[in-house]
Amino acid sequence: KKKKKNTFILLSNFSKGRVEMTAKNRKKNKKTDEKKINKQNKSNGTKNEKKKIIEQIEYDSFFDRLFEPVDNSCLIFFRIMWGLIMMYECYTYMRNDYRKSRDYYLNSNMEFKYYYTWFVKAWSVPVMKVHFWAMAIAGFGVTTGLFYRLSTIVFFLGFVYKFSIDACLFLNHFYLISVFSAVLIFLPANQDFSLDALIWPKIRSTTMPRYCLYLLRGMQTLVYTFAGLVKINPDWLRSEPLRHWLSSGRSLQKFPELLKYEPAHYFFSYGGLFFDNFVGFLILVDSPYIFYPTLISTIFFHSMNKILFSIGIFPQVMLASTTLYFNSDWFRRCVPFLLSKSEKDDVKKAIKSKKKNIKVVKKKFVPQVKHYIIIAFLVSILIYQVAYPFRSLLWPGRVEWNELGQPFSWRMKLRDKRCTLGMSLVGKVKGEEFAVGVDYQSHLFGKQHRKTIGVPALVIQAAHQLADHYHARLNLDERPQIYAEINCSLNYRPVQKFLRPVHDLAAMDPWDYVGIANIIEPLDPLTEELIQQYPWNWEWNFNWLFSWPLVKRVERVRQKAYYHISEHNFSDMEYIDNTILTYYNPMNSTQRQQWYDRLPRNFYQ
Repeated sequence: KKKKKNTFILLSNFSKGRVEMTAKNRKKNKKTDEKKINKQNKSNGTKNEKKKIIEQIEYDSFFDRLFEPVDNSCLIFFRIMWGLIMMYECYTYMRNDYRKSRDYYLNSNMEFKYYYTWFVKAWSVPVMKVHFWAMAIAGFGVTTGLFYRLSTIVFFLGFVYKFSIDACLFLNHFYLISVFSAVLIFLPANQDFSLDALIWPKIRSTTMPRYCLYLLRGMQTLVYTFAGLVKINPDWLRSEPLRHWLSSGRSLQKFPELLKYEPAHYFFSYGGLFFDNFVGFLILVDSPYIFYPTLISTIFFHSMNKILFSIGIFPQVMLASTTLYFNSDWFRRCVPFLLSKSEKDDVKKAIKSKKKNIKVVKKKFVPQVKHYIIIAFLVSILIYQVAYPFRSLLWPGRVEWNELGQPFSWRMKLRDKRCTLGMSLVGKVKGEEFAVGVDYQSHLFGKQHRKTIGVPALVIQAAHQLADHYHARLNLDERPQIYAEINCSLNYRPVQKFLRPVHDLAAMDPWDYVGIANIIEPLDPLTEELIQQYPWNWEWNFNWLFSWPLVKRVERVRQKAYYHISEHNFSDMEYIDNTILTYYNPMNSTQRQQWYDRLPRNFYQ
């Protein structure tokens, strides 16, 4: 009875006759059949995968390669560093109760403008505080990739506004920040490692078009190249003004035992010249024997700029942009834990697919209308960045002297102009003409006097504002005339006249560069004494090597001179400093002997 309950009798027409099958055996056979079917499906699936066809797009020409997808992690890293640096820059204007913003934009009575920003004026103190806070928040948005497009637009407009308030505060790295901020608006820097990619997963991508990388690299290379070309001038080749900057002030305090020697000055001047001219091209070479030495020199160059000179955030910006010259996927390879699981799976699949024979069908890249628009945009940026710095060739004379075409041309650390200005006003009161001197410096604040006194266009703007001011204040019959006599010394040359004092500056157009060029005195050529400072005019010997151990002795002489000025009949300590520095100058023995003859015999005892 138990067997009848648990068994089924099946009659079959097979030749084997009766077959008895238990329920348990039937279940086992079902499982085995399912396993066989699964194995067959898997085998069929692998066969189908082997037969899959992958389409690969070919980018033959250079313009086609501009749209080839590359890893975007280098752009992501640059976005993060850029946002952090811009947040710090905004913080410098807000710290110490907004002291920097007050001194730069709020405490001055005169306003100096660029040609296209004559209508921009500084806001009130409360609004200016809100302005810098808005820029800082936008910088945070750029760093984290939160509302990236809006953040980049807000920061760009805010920075350009701040940059346009006062033209006498022009700095090349402010112009560089403005250009990069405008370009970042159009680049897909928020498609990975950003809050936007978390909020809107559809925009997430690990690639970008190659032109994004080429655009940023090209702009950086142009900055380096123009900064190197303009260094090929008579003053820089004799290590001026770098020689005086390194041998005094803040720079000498950093490395006093090194920077007091003249060979160090020429090392930095000629090293900077070769670095700027070639670094933008050498760092693109794939050979490690060229790339790594270039990278080390880049880090050394910008680090020394930060240590020796007070130039704000320029070294940080240049070091951050140096990472754009690396391979596009360097950041993703260096920080692998930032990859998500899906990306890791994609990487594994790509590795497996390389081991199998996959049929690849190559297709040519077909550009569309949007691609031609992008190419036109890139070409227009390139033409502007290359052509605009050469506008200084339209006017005669050296740019460092006449200041025509100096801004927006990447001319950095090329001049030290020491000027004196005497300004007079000629007006009429009730038909009687009078002339009176004008205290030019009393109308300016902070850096405005030092920044404007050697720039003709800014002096003319000041003359217009002074004429309007005194016309209303003194109740003159007509707008007064403003005359100025300016004497300048460029890069420690002899002092000479800068402007012809017979022209009424209040009647001139500050944007008429042709008229301004006519009132500027030509720069005198170098004297024979200054020509001897070129390296090819040196007396090549090794006397300076033997003078190095005498440094401490010279310092002791200098200290004794402080206490015995009256005994040696010296009234000026600067004369003693120049005497010591010149005596140990290895480049000009004739001048050294002349100084030695002028010293008293007991000076070095």
